[in-house]
Amino acid sequence: MQSGQTRHIWALITAVTLSLSTTAQAATIGLSPLFPSGVDSKAIQGVHQLLEAELEFAPDIERTVALPVRPPVLGPKCVQSTACLAGVAKAADTDLFIGGVLRANGPNYTLELTLYDVQQNTIVRSNKWEVPRAATELSNSITPILVELLTGRDPNAEEAAGPSVADFEDSPMEDEEELDFDADQLLLPPDPAPVAEQPAEADPFANIQFGGSAGDIKAEDLSMVQFGPKPTTSDAGAPAEAVSTVQGGVVGGVLEPPQPMVSANGVTDLDSPTLEPTKQRRKKTPQTTAASDHMLQVTVRGGYALYYSLEFAAVGFEVALPIADRLDVMVGVDSYMTRRQLTPDLQAATGVLATWESILPWNAGALYRIPMQSMEIYAGADIIVAPYYIDEIGSDWTVGGRARFGEDVPITDNHGLNVDGSLGLWSGRIWRLIEQGISNTGLIPRGSVGLLVRI
Repeated sequence: MQSGQTRHIWALITAVTLSLSTTAQAATIGLSPLFPSGVDSKAIQGVHQLLEAELEFAPDIERTVALPVRPPVLGPKCVQSTACLAGVAKAADTDLFIGGVLRANGPNYTLELTLYDVQQNTIVRSNKWEVPRAATELSNSITPILVELLTGRDPNAEEAAGPSVADFEDSPMEDEEELDFDADQLLLPPDPAPVAEQPAEADPFANIQFGGSAGDIKAEDLSMVQFGPKPTTSDAGAPAEAVSTVQGGVVGGVLEPPQPMVSANGVTDLDSPTLEPTKQRRKKTPQTTAASDHMLQVTVRGGYALYYSLEFAAVGFEVALPIADRLDVMVGVDSYMTRRQLTPDLQAATGVLATWESILPWNAGALYRIPMQSMEIYAGADIIVAPYYIDEIGSDWTVGGRARFGEDVPITDNHGLNVDGSLGLWSGRIWRLIEQGISNTGLIPRGSVGLLVRI
């Protein structure tokens, strides 16, 4: 057996054993895709599927709720904050929740996972592991990582301390050629009576030491070893058949593991027709994340815009709502303020040389977001409309569209800085009457900075 397979099987056995120390009531657990830090979406999806598959086989997990899309707020700081995790895990409606970060680390990955108890509102465990990028080695490393995350015990350390399968493979038994598998009764003492006469305080393993070869074990040592429950003695003195079942149960508040069929002599009966798998793969329950599970983002900005010779100080706000993975719809309003020189006739009539005037452009569109290592960039487009001339007859409107680009830089879990730019084109039928030297149609670039809040 290859060493990688040995470690994987040993980790699975350890996982079953360690699960006995957890609560008897099986729990439901939520799992979010990891936050990418220098890795692509393919790596995130692959690790997410490995974690989901291993949780399906976890003995103490009744149901796994795998979110298909990571909530935007669930970043490196959020997975260390109970207040942030409480809001994210509420949508999953589970007892436990797992989130984390996958970072690029040269030829390997650094996997950071946090286990959050929804009912107790506490972070049960948070740790980092270095895992290989190669698919096979990465798959083998996920099982012991989840065992350690769920139970707090490292199965790799226990494997190093315990016996290795290789210890029993490399050294042949001394009398191997003399064994007759049809005639010899392996592991069966000639008479069960000596087992029944063992003193209660005697240690049946006292003569066996680990760390040597299989050839060091003597036949009399093997006759003292019992596998399974110790046989009981009937009133007539004959040992009674040991009774065991294949179904687990709860005894004294502790989840008991399934027991194999055992004969009167303490030997496991591998041919028993009553043996059944103790763990069956559960059907995966499809889970979806509605748009309402995502968080609103409100951004307040201040900046500068230009239309021909008209210079505007732009102040406004915008609301963005996630509707799909990385896709937001948004709507906003700005106040474009400019100090305009009046025409000579108006200067003579009013005695005012210049005045501050403003228009209110409204915008609506969509943005596509791309998470980076320490920020989030986006690009998109929107339409923009504004009433720009109002008199006693009515209002004149300018209408256009523009391309959008920018970035969000987080400061806390729910707050950050925003840098935004746009280049658009709009048109109105009487722009040239408002200011000399401008046309009714033209470009309008804009740049701004601001603060964002995720609600």
